[in-house]
Amino acid sequence: MRLNADFDFSQLSAAERVRLALDLWDSLEPADIEAAVALTPAQAAELDHRVAEMDRDGDPGLPWEAVLERVRAAAPPRPARG
Repeated sequence: MRLNADFDFSQLSAAERVRLALDLWDSLEPADIEAAVALTPAQAAELDHRVAEMDRDGDPGLPWEAVLERVRAAAPPRPARG
């Protein structure tokens, strides 16, 4: 499906299209995203609930280093290259 009459994106490679999408996303300010992506009342209520839970219970998250260590420990060994 072609959404843009001015440019045929199919002429770009998949990598070029991904790069373009990332560049477009990175060009947006948070306020632009908030204005363009409206939450449903149910989504807004869920976010409010999660923020209230975090405020009440503290942040139960782990540092990314700890998560990465767990993933590496659980992953099967990688075959040797060569």
